[in-house]
Amino acid sequence: MKRASLLMTLVVATIVLGIAVDLEAQPRASQRKGKANKRKQADPPPLPSDQRLLSLHLDFVKKAEQLAADYERTRDWTKARVVYQEILKLTPNYKNAQTKLAAIRQREANAEVASMRVQANKGWQKTGVKAIRGRPIQIRAEGRWTYQLKVPLGPDGIKIPKELQEFNLGSLVGVIDTGNSEELEPFVVGAETSFTAQRTGQLYLRMYDVDPSDNEGALEVQIRGTFDRVK
Repeated sequence: MKRASLLMTLVVATIVLGIAVDLEAQPRASQRKGKANKRKQADPPPLPSDQRLLSLHLDFVKKAEQLAADYERTRDWTKARVVYQEILKLTPNYKNAQTKLAAIRQREANAEVASMRVQANKGWQKTGVKAIRGRPIQIRAEGRWTYQLKVPLGPDGIKIPKELQEFNLGSLVGVIDTGNSEELEPFVVGAETSFTAQRTGQLYLRMYDVDPSDNEGALEVQIRGTFDRVK
């Protein structure tokens, strides 16, 4: 039996140590979309009326496209992506660059696939995946596991700390370990999540629980994206 006071102490301690989940690390995709939809879409900058300046614009786009094509031929997708992004900064509505950039992002999103089983009764578990800063990762989980919590309570129950009110106990969570404990920022995975890695480091997964040792079951997890493999 776990005492309520002990549970609360452990919860606070694990948050400080980076074991608990802090959703500020990776805002939910739905939140980002909601904010984006509220913003008024800005009109693209007009092309210059000065013919000589316009000629420079066109010359840059033409040469940049040639450079991007060279990078694509050598499968240097990172450099090709950067070039197309620069073209779109100058000409946001240029369809060819938009199409090429979308294709590269799709390729990056499916470049690697890794699978693993995340046990409910263990702490942080290695995925064999090393996230790369600026590269996309998608995590999907299937299955069921059992979250155990036995706490003797009085009629007032137990107050859930503010830090624990934005996500579900027993949910699948992850963290990218860069080797710097101050950069540990766990995030909620749930059944599925997609994000662009903000740091380079090894990806770990676990059930969200202060003490997972009495939990049961496991989830099957698939990870897609552009990443390095580690043991």
